Amino acid sequence: MSSRKLVVLLDATVGSLEKQIIRALRPVNRFPPIFLVGALRSGTTLVFQYLLNAFRVAYLPNLSKRFPRACVTAAMLTRLRPEPPVLFTSRFGILEGIGAPSDGWDVFHRWFPRSDHSIPVDEKNLHELRSIVALLEGLYDGPFLNKNISNSLRIGDLIRLFPNAIFLHVQRDLPSTADSILRGRVAHSTGVDEWWGT
Repeated sequence: MSSRKLVVLLDATVGSLEKQIIRALRPVNRFPPIFLVGALRSGTTLVFQYLLNAFRVAYLPNLSKRFPRACVTAAMLTRLRPEPPVLFTSRFGILEGIGAPSDGWDVFHRWFPRSDHSIPVDEKNLHELRSIVALLEGLYDGPFLNKNISNSLRIGDLIRLFPNAIFLHVQRDLPSTADSILRGRVAHSTGVDEWWGT
């Protein structure tokens, strides 16, 4: 069995158990979650890093990208070893280290469509995301903080799920944002007819 298949199998198995535990615990949110929204390359990662260093907050670690169905278990595992402070470096919004904070992209796509925002959200099971956020709050003893630029297009759904949510809109001057997007396209060898970013 390939390592990729093993990761998928492990994620599905632990994720199924995690889902049952979440249903049994029925955790309640203690804090308003904080969502950083803004355009691609507008500086959301930098604001994310400042907040992570200044306050005690909950987040989805990079390990949860490998195990999106077992994301709470992944967070618990990364909490077992001390992580160095969040550094002010990133590669196009990605922070280094398995325990480093992530955008939660793969976790959120369990309920939100990956790219096509015209596809309806999985509202029937969206309450699971609220429970996951509540468990992360307990694990980190702080409000959930998330930086995911796709959330800029999900504000209505997120407000229905978290009526007291806080949205921090990060803005950057248009020429600098456009320049950064173009440099990102070059760095990723993106063709003129290909999509890069959100």
